[in-house]
Amino acid sequence: MAIKISGAPRQFDENELKARQAKHHHMYRETSACTQLIRGGHPLDLFQRVVTAAKSGLEIAAKYPVSLEPMAYSLYMMKSVEEQESDLAAIDAEVRIAYIEELKQEHADYQERLYAQLVESEERKQQEKAETAKQKVLTELRKQSMSCYSQLQIPES
Repeated sequence: MAIKISGAPRQFDENELKARQAKHHHMYRETSACTQLIRGGHPLDLFQRVVTAAKSGLEIAAKYPVSLEPMAYSLYMMKSVEEQESDLAAIDAEVRIAYIEELKQEHADYQERLYAQLVESEERKQQEKAETAKQKVLTELRKQSMSCYSQLQIPES
């Protein structure tokens, strides 16, 4: 089977990186990743924890339900702006690393496939050379065998 590669591996594209980061930012903001779950064993405990969290910059997340089940009081609070910015910076770094690793892997894959294509091509050339040389030797041997014996002489009777 002939190996044939075409094209070239992708190069680093700042716009693609920004698009990937924006996608992860959206995912972060639309999931509970940007929140912190506050729990309390009884209502007063929950309220005290909510007040403490609010003082540190957290706000109640209205899009998530509040659980008022006995012994399982909880609610989600949005992380502070500073915490969210820190999380987003970490996400940006992770996305950048993943994108670069993907590009490196693609580049290595292209190199490996090109190497395989070159090896296959060289093997085919060597095989053709060997076949040509073999045919040349066989032709020479045929000539030698023909010259060793004279034509068969059959008298006509």
